[in-house]
This record gives sequence, C-alpha cells and structure tokens, in this order.
Amino acid sequence: MELKEYLRALFRPGDTVNFVVSSFEKDGKFLPSGKGVNKSFEELIKACDTYEDIGYILGDWNPKAGAWARINPMSGEGCKNSDVEEFRHCLIESDSLPKEEQLRKIRELNLPCSALVDSGGKSIHAIVKIDAGKDEKLYRERVSKLHEFLAKNGFPVDKACKNASRLSRIAAVTRDGKRQRLIAVNIGMPSYQQWQDNWELLDIRSNTIDDFLNANAEDMSDCLLGYRFLCTECPWLIIAASGIGKSVLAMQMAILFATGRDLWKLKPHKARKVVLIQAENNFLDLVEPAQSITRILGLSETEKADLRKNFRVISDDTHSGEGFVRLLSSICDRYKPEIVIVDPLMAYIGGEISKQEVCTKFFRNGINPVIHRYNIGLIVLHHTGKPRSKDLKNFEQNTDLEYLGIGSSDITNWARAVSIIMPSQHDKNIYEFKHVKRGKRTGSEPVIYLKQGRNHKDIFWYLSEKPEKVVKTQKGDGKRSPNANPIYEFLKLETLAPISKADLVKYVKEKLASQGEPCADSDVKKVLNSVRKTYMVYDPISQLWTGRLYIPESAENKDSQGGVQ
Repeated sequence: MELKEYLRALFRPGDTVNFVVSSFEKDGKFLPSGKGVNKSFEELIKACDTYEDIGYILGDWNPKAGAWARINPMSGEGCKNSDVEEFRHCLIESDSLPKEEQLRKIRELNLPCSALVDSGGKSIHAIVKIDAGKDEKLYRERVSKLHEFLAKNGFPVDKACKNASRLSRIAAVTRDGKRQRLIAVNIGMPSYQQWQDNWELLDIRSNTIDDFLNANAEDMSDCLLGYRFLCTECPWLIIAASGIGKSVLAMQMAILFATGRDLWKLKPHKARKVVLIQAENNFLDLVEPAQSITRILGLSETEKADLRKNFRVISDDTHSGEGFVRLLSSICDRYKPEIVIVDPLMAYIGGEISKQEVCTKFFRNGINPVIHRYNIGLIVLHHTGKPRSKDLKNFEQNTDLEYLGIGSSDITNWARAVSIIMPSQHDKNIYEFKHVKRGKRTGSEPVIYLKQGRNHKDIFWYLSEKPEKVVKTQKGDGKRSPNANPIYEFLKLETLAPISKADLVKYVKEKLASQGEPCADSDVKKVLNSVRKTYMVYDPISQLWTGRLYIPESAENKDSQGGVQ
C-alpha cells in the first residue's frame, strides 16, 4: 500500500504522527485547518494492513483540498516547532521550477531523501534527511547550509520550508482529481552526514570553453584593488620582518581603502568596507597610529563619514586554526566586509607553520571556503624568518623574494598576490615595498620606496625617493661611490679638514640640529659610529679625524681606529 510505504519511509516505531485532513478555502486556495490528528506509527501501520480505504485510516478529507502530514514525529501535545520530538527531516520544494526540472535537480544533487511526493499541484515535495536528533540548533544550521547549497546550484527553495513542524502533502490521497503520488522512497545519499561529506564534490565549479570565450575579458566586477591585483575570493600576502611596522601598514591600508584613497597608486576604485583583525596591539597601541594616520591624511568630512561607516577593528588573540576559520566566517557574516586584513598570520594559524599539511588544511581547506562564500578579498601580514644580511642580498638577486616568509612555501603558493617590505641595501632609513607576485596589475611601480615617520606623533609610512645605489667601480681603480644616506649628504664630512674629536662632535651636533634631526649626545654617537663604518678615518699620529669619500679596495671590511665611545 502506497500510504504504508510513505509512513514507513518517514517514521519509526514509537513515533507520533500528526496529519491534517480538515481545510478551508481562501482566495481560491485550500489551506490546512486546525492542529490535526495525532496517531501512533504502529496504529497507522496496523490500519493500513486492515483497511484498503484510506478514509478509514486517515478520516475523510475534502477531495478538492487533499491532506497533509507533518514531516517529523511530534510530541502529541501541539503542532509548533517546540512540539517536534525529533528533528529528522526538512521539506524542500520550489514553486518556481517546472516539476520535471525539480525532480531532475533533486536526483542530480543526490539529496538524501526519505520520500519524494508529487504534491498534485506545481511542486515536488522532497522530504530530506537532516538527522539532527533532538538538537534544534544543529537542525537550523544544516537546513541553512542545505538551502544555501541548493540556491547556488539553481534550485530556489521556498524559505517557509525551514520549519521543522512543516506540513507536507501526504502520499496516496487525491487533490482536486489529481493524486498526491509517492514517487520514490530512500533515494540519494543514505544520510545527511554522508551527503555533506560528498557535497564539496557536487559543488565544484565547472566551465565549458564557451563560458570562457563568451565572457567579457574587460569585466572588472570582481576587482577590489588595482587592475585585478586583489579580487574577490583572493588572498594578498604581505611579508616583512618583525618590528618593521606591519601593524602601522595594516592600519594605514584599512583607513585608506575605507575612505576610497589609493595606497601609493594602488587604487580601491571606491570606498571599501574593511575589517582589520589583529592580535598584537592593545587599545592604545591602536589609538596612536589611527589618530596619527587620519591627521596626516587630512580627511574631508565625506571621507570621515565613509571611515565611520566602513572601518572596523577586531582584536582577538584567543582563536587559531579551525577556531580562527570559524571566527572569520562569523565576522564576515556579521559585518559584510569587502576586504579583511589579518595581522599577523602567525597569531592565527594554530599549528607548525613549516609543515605543508598544516598550511594546506588552514589556508586551502579552511580559509578559502570562507573567502569564497563571502566573496571577500583577504590581506594577510606575515613575518619573515631571520636571514643574515648576505642571505638578503642573495634573495635580492633572484626571483624568490616571495618565499621570504617564515614557514611552508605553500603559503606563498596559496596567495594570489605577494608583496614584501625590506630595508634598502643602500640606505638603512629607506624601505622597499616590492610587489613580487602579480605586481604588473597594481597600476604602480613594482617597487615603492618608503620611509617611516620620525616619532610617536608621526606614525605613518611616507613615500620616498629611490636611494642612490652604492656600487664598486671596476676592480683596480680603488674607488667607490659615496654613501647615499641623506644624513651623510648634509653633514658633508668628506669636505672637512682634519678636525679634533671635540670639534667633530660639536660640528655633527650643530648640523643635526639645523636639519631638525635628533641631536642628543647618544644621537651624535650613533652617527659617528655609522660614518666610521663608511670610512670617516681617524689618524692616530695627528689624533685628528679626516672625512674620506673614497677608499682603496684593500681597505674594505677593515674597521677604522678611534671609534666614538
């Protein structure tokens, strides 16, 4: 018997089944009326074995209206969600797709269905296994994910179907001359969990060659920064040494992008909604750069309004690994950002960063689904290891700069764009911001020269001129080019006549003061020890210092005597 097969597919011994045969007409449609009838599963199965007439089993119904049953076992005391005894099923139907297409999609997507029923109207009723037991929260989460999956795969679902106490068309009765027909039972995956484990395979995006050839190659709809340098669903990795100013850069980027300003010609095209997630700074450590940066930028009233609307900082140092992935998902769901900045990566990865399996699980299996789901661009700030200076020089001469970050090379391989910040080899006060992966799409030079503000009231990354390169001439001519540090340029030490230590200290102090540079005794000492390394020479016979611009090749890497103590 069709009704018996339907009941056995949905219910089990001990279940209370609620069904409705009463109805009323409204606007030409018949709707269920009342709380329905409660009978035990065993009683209904026995009635099916006893009677051939369904009217004896369920009672009489209006032949124009049909009859309904609730999709989950009930308590027998009511018909609300709170009266659901077990969260076993949800109803899936779509009135906007033809029935043939609904049926095709349900089978194609391998939905774990206890039963499929032709409603006798416009839709197929798929009673899908959710298997949440008595956990209503789990039920809501699974149903929400199921609806999201179906929408992405071209199956628009009636949102009212989320209710666990939902009525569905009961099989084997007639409705206005049409049978509410049982199509199939127990089709698709055997359980929700097995279907969930398999749904990533079902959700793979595929394209034909016509999809590519017919698309608009000039489409910039996914572009967030530059000329598709950073796009939606893509990560940008920025690598720099500890203490270099990554947190200031993160704050400066967040403020610039939230107000629609460019970062050294890297354009956001409009004011973007930005969330900065950080782990290393307390509140006042964030206050200082935020106030300094906004003051130096001189924001207009419109930009200030954009900043209030688009900018948010989340401080969190308690989540890592899978916990951080869940946190990121919650933040995206709540604040709906376009760009998320994470500072720093090491605080959140939650595992041995040098192991590829840790990085693959965190980035590719954890972070990627979140940034794809919420259609965001992700900027991640990351530490370098501790290479020696000769290692940095070797890096500078090859194309592997993107691998300077500490940890597995899979981090760099995962990132769609990579940039690094390094001290200039030619001027320790200048930093090089290099776009080493995808750099041609920034709209700016591949290398940006930067300098930092001078003190705690001048916290800002400024553009700078490219420093002059220090190079040796051909071997044997005994010459080298001058040091290009601006401090040395205005000191003009190479032009000095021989001078005593006291006079030299006085001269340097006055020069520093005239240029607005720090000029305490400790500052003078630092300068003199630095210029000593650039061959400000002490003559032990005359006990005088002499400025020298060029030195013999043989003198390289030898310290001068008479260092400033």
